[in-house]
Amino acid sequence: MCQVHYSLNMAGRRILISGVNRGIGMALKERFLEGGDEVAGIVRTGFHEGGMSGDRKSGCVVLRGDVRDFASCESAAGELGRIWGSIDLLIHNAGVYPEMRESRFIETKRPDFELAMETNFFGAVNLTRAFMGLLEKSACPRIIFLGSGAGSVSSKEDSRSYCYGPSKAAVHMFARTLSYELLPPRWIISVISPGWVRTDMGGQNAMLSLEEVIEPLAQTMLKLEPAQHGQFLNRYGKTGEYAW
Repeated sequence: MCQVHYSLNMAGRRILISGVNRGIGMALKERFLEGGDEVAGIVRTGFHEGGMSGDRKSGCVVLRGDVRDFASCESAAGELGRIWGSIDLLIHNAGVYPEMRESRFIETKRPDFELAMETNFFGAVNLTRAFMGLLEKSACPRIIFLGSGAGSVSSKEDSRSYCYGPSKAAVHMFARTLSYELLPPRWIISVISPGWVRTDMGGQNAMLSLEEVIEPLAQTMLKLEPAQHGQFLNRYGKTGEYAW
């Protein structure tokens, strides 16, 4: 049983973030490092700080891997296992929005559906499976899936996000299902939506800046409690804003 209160007062957590080379992932990395945590990031390409695979400068480990490929994820897990031996928190952040935001169905292409599912859904499945052994070595393992209102089935009232929306709905269902297998108080598994954020993927018309989002999002991730297990939360850790 987990006897440790997992709070901001405990620096030195070992945190793995997918898609750490830009946007929300990069901002979370910087926030956690500033707080004294150890951070590893798995990236396919384009890590802007020039880190090499296995680089531990400033507490950051850069792992090269493609979340769409399970063998690649396994290789990254093996590398991190040799460096750290365990992880406390896995954050599923990597994602793509392959279609144009206002695309009609007839304008969408099968490769866009496939890319969304392979990256957003199967990427989360692959990473969870590959890193499960390292999570199990933590006293209080946490898995966080970045969710989206675009993946809400019950509140769907528009004709946007034909590819992205279903892929996030699948992520939500995977997370919810997993939460009934891996149980608190030891495990906590949650879906958290940061909101619509101005990033490369979110676009310039998004309502929120990274600066507005990162601090409450990071604090929620670090302060998760058993009552939030299996829940769809906003960045403040509250239920009710987003529906499954």
